[in-house]
Amino acid sequence: MAARKGQVRRFGLITTNSLRQTFNRRVIEAQMAAKPPLSLAFAVPDHPWVDSTDGAAVRIAMSVGEVGAQPGRLVSVADECEEGEDAVSVTLVEVRGRINADLSVRADVSGARPLKANEGISSPGVKLHGAGFIVTLEEAIRLGLGNVKGLEHHIRAYRNGRDLSDAPRGVMVIDLFGLGEDEVRKRFPAVYQWLFERVKPERDAKAQTKDGAGYARQWWLHGKPRTELRPMLSGLRGCEKIDRGTIETLSR
Repeated sequence: MAARKGQVRRFGLITTNSLRQTFNRRVIEAQMAAKPPLSLAFAVPDHPWVDSTDGAAVRIAMSVGEVGAQPGRLVSVADECEEGEDAVSVTLVEVRGRINADLSVRADVSGARPLKANEGISSPGVKLHGAGFIVTLEEAIRLGLGNVKGLEHHIRAYRNGRDLSDAPRGVMVIDLFGLGEDEVRKRFPAVYQWLFERVKPERDAKAQTKDGAGYARQWWLHGKPRTELRPMLSGLRGCEKIDRGTIETLSR
């Protein structure tokens, strides 16, 4: 830390490299937008740290803050090679320019705003907020899939990101979007009981959190059902109900 006449001119930090992540860098972003602003005079965004004393091997970031809006030096690790258990040899490259809150020198996309022209083009997938919504085909059949009228609209094949990028698990999801609690209990009592035992306790336990109260009130529905996405999917191939023939084929 450098000071002059009792005022801090520069200060340095050694942190984990997670400093660059969205939630962590908000502290830096706020100071960079302050008056007077904070600038990063020097930064190393991702550097090995090896401590043979306790066996810690983590990635760190080093940064130096300075008052005023000015460019800085960004030093990045281009190559690294271990030299024994407590040393790493690194090759560094340096660029100069305004260092952003995510420890980069480029167009500052961290503060970019959504384009209105992109509104309605895409949507995040549903978020269940309860593992009890996921069932195997065998469990779905025991809950009435293939026998209870209308249930084929509410138990569907399910894929998350890992299913798409790796081997799919072959699971299904209970999706009661559009149904009230009483309607679920009367039409699909087995499904109602399944979720009552596996989802409702988890939702009730989080009822005091910021979003938990709303999730607890509608415990039989996905936490984020994506109401705006549903009309977009209506009628699309691949989003149809699972018919009895499909169920029998999958059961073999």
